[in-house]
Amino acid sequence: MKTLITGAFKYSKEQIEKLNSIGCETVFIQDEREKLDIDVSCIEAVICNGLFLYNDISKFKSLKFIQLTSAGFDRVDMQYVKKHNIEIHNARGVYSIPMAEFAIFGVLELYKQGKFFQQNQAEKRWEKQRNLSELFGKQVCVAGCGNVGTECAKRFSAFGCRITGVDLYPREDENYGTNDNFQFIYYHNIN
Repeated sequence: MKTLITGAFKYSKEQIEKLNSIGCETVFIQDEREKLDIDVSCIEAVICNGLFLYNDISKFKSLKFIQLTSAGFDRVDMQYVKKHNIEIHNARGVYSIPMAEFAIFGVLELYKQGKFFQQNQAEKRWEKQRNLSELFGKQVCVAGCGNVGTECAKRFSAFGCRITGVDLYPREDENYGTNDNFQFIYYHNIN
């Protein structure tokens, strides 16, 4: 299987060798934003992120499989993919934990006035700040209870927060509604 991989992911030499050992003839392109100067009509599989934003997917006449390194499908013409029965996968969930940790970081920076203390430390001032907030016992509303939202709920719960999840799609989820600290609300027409 002739496979095109791009620099959207940093591959080790061993990973490329592994692809070749399972029957892939691997072609590597570093920058997927550049127009490809190779014949792509025989490429059967692609591992990329935004390759098809810069290169016409219809030129990939033999394409059977796409693996995206991004969580969304917004960088690929999904109508074309469906029409041509191309199997496509995304990297759903790959950024969930880092994004949830970033959300916690942002809230803690606000609640603990991180910028105030950083500025004072840089100026060698050691002022007390008595009006810092705590996360414990706070109500947190998670709007969108997919992978990122659920990871946020888990982390805020660990701080003793009460979690309300709001989502378009009803479902049972152990992270919402299993105890007094969690609640799940389904909004069917949020638009």
